[in-house]
Amino acid sequence: MTEQLHDAAALEAQAAGNTAEGAKEARRPTRADGRATRAKLLDAARTIIMEEGTDRLTIDRVIKLAGMSKGSFLYHFPSRDHLLEALVDDYANHLADVQTSLEAASPDAAHPLLASYLAWYEQFQEGEIDQGSSPLVALVMASRRNRRFLEPVRSWYRHYFDRLEAMSAQNAPDAAYAPGTQGCDKTEALLLTLAMDGLFFHQLFGTDVLTNEERAAVTGRIAVRSGNSKGMRKTAKK
Repeated sequence: MTEQLHDAAALEAQAAGNTAEGAKEARRPTRADGRATRAKLLDAARTIIMEEGTDRLTIDRVIKLAGMSKGSFLYHFPSRDHLLEALVDDYANHLADVQTSLEAASPDAAHPLLASYLAWYEQFQEGEIDQGSSPLVALVMASRRNRRFLEPVRSWYRHYFDRLEAMSAQNAPDAAYAPGTQGCDKTEALLLTLAMDGLFFHQLFGTDVLTNEERAAVTGRIAVRSGNSKGMRKTAKK
């Protein structure tokens, strides 16, 4: 009987040990936990630079806003510069995701890439994408000491322009479309893209003084030239 009790106690102790080990294992951070922590730190940093500027971006302010430890921060970002690089990478990935989504939604346009770029501007201007705000200006300011920070964004734009040229050449291999008709050649497609960038940056810098009618006239012309006039919307100034 004593031997049986001893064996039972041993088994119970072993089970308790296994349970404790299992609990310890369950408390170990997972990859998902790591991604969530990194995302939370990036969100906090993005909030700071958009609301207060990059000069106010410090490690202490980020971890306080994110509710994280300094050790967690340094695990993901060894320095402030590494954090800035990650913010730019994250923004470039965001650009790619939005472009892909909007292009897929414009399959019937004669020039889907240009049509999706127009849809992007219109939805951004109306606050439907990113609530009408962007960290790009703050990131550009942060890169004034080190231009390599913006390389992911420059690479995204270069990729977009290369695709724009290829798609335009496919649509109009021999000559530009006649004025007033749908579609455009590669040079006009580039000009229209830069015109939309101008509208976008005027909004970001707070220098947009166009009336609703003036803005609608510009975006309407771009919609016609991209072959997506049926899908255009009236752009309303916020």
